[in-house]
Amino acid sequence: MILLIEMQCKDWEHDRVNAGITRLCHAAFPDEQLKLYGEQKHIEELGKLVSRHEIKFASSAIDFYDWRYDSIKCAGKYEELLLNILDKEPEAGHILLLSCNHGIVMAAANVCRIRTERKIYIITHSIMEEVCININFGQYIKQRLLAPHKITMRHCINKCMTANCSFFIYAPCYERELRGKIRRPVLEKFTFLHHPLYEPETEKPCVASEKIVIGIYGQAVNQNAYEIIDYYNRNYDNGHVVFKIMTKKNNDILKLKNTVRLFEKDYVKNDELEYAIRGFDYVLIPYSAEQYRVSASGIFCDAVSLNVPVLMLDSPLFMYYSRYNMGIQESSITAMAHRISQLYMEDITKYQKSEQVFKHIVEEENVKKFTAVMS
Repeated sequence: MILLIEMQCKDWEHDRVNAGITRLCHAAFPDEQLKLYGEQKHIEELGKLVSRHEIKFASSAIDFYDWRYDSIKCAGKYEELLLNILDKEPEAGHILLLSCNHGIVMAAANVCRIRTERKIYIITHSIMEEVCININFGQYIKQRLLAPHKITMRHCINKCMTANCSFFIYAPCYERELRGKIRRPVLEKFTFLHHPLYEPETEKPCVASEKIVIGIYGQAVNQNAYEIIDYYNRNYDNGHVVFKIMTKKNNDILKLKNTVRLFEKDYVKNDELEYAIRGFDYVLIPYSAEQYRVSASGIFCDAVSLNVPVLMLDSPLFMYYSRYNMGIQESSITAMAHRISQLYMEDITKYQKSEQVFKHIVEEENVKKFTAVMS
């Protein structure tokens, strides 16, 4: 039996990626029983997403506070919850923690020392970016004076020294980025997987547009996005492009020319967002060199899953994935603005074909690596 445990996310949060991991478990080990422990609504959402693939899993609902924002103080609660689950599932040799924070990692490190016969795999997400933050000596001293007892993610991960505690990470450049920050014996227990993709629930809307539609949403609605649109408007506006943006109505980015607010409400359900994304010609993901070094992008996952080409800056994540020709990668705001002005001359189908090829690569490589680690 493989246990999937979600002690942090509730309802629809992380449901796509957790459903992807569930599918990966089934593909790698079709004869193994899967059991999910999580919040009841989260269990229901995952069940809906994987049922289309005729995947079934046993489940058990657990209650937990939203501890992520002060998680290290609750490491003992996570540890107690995890031990209780393991006591109920003596046949489960492999345990996947579907998300993590400081407290969850510390709890897993302690549990692995107590239950040496169990193998725990921690799946990391954006929390890993904290490990890569570079601070100078003066900043370090200031931090220690202001918060002398603060425990960092780097400290938590370096506690995971036992052989039965390992990590999955969705960042292809993690080894280079984490070298010197994570202990070598711990770093060697990280395995890179491509971020799980998913199949769309809706068909691409047949809505003709006279302009090229560039979609921007989530964390991609940032200062870089503002500057790209502004520079495009001031230097290259040719009337061929419209930027559809999911953001609150008071965001300054909507004051720029050629922008349209995507929804009249601040929050939408997955199926609503998915339908909108499938109406984009491109998705803009303007993360720069210091961003997304050891974590994946859910927006990138959405775009590839829905076969929409991407416009990328020089984040390490996208510098790596640019080799698959799933969109356009530029290293500066000015270069991206200029390239956007030329999109009407691009053959968009070549990027969509590359995304289809990449989907097969993701599935094959993930199953191969996952099987090797878990066997």
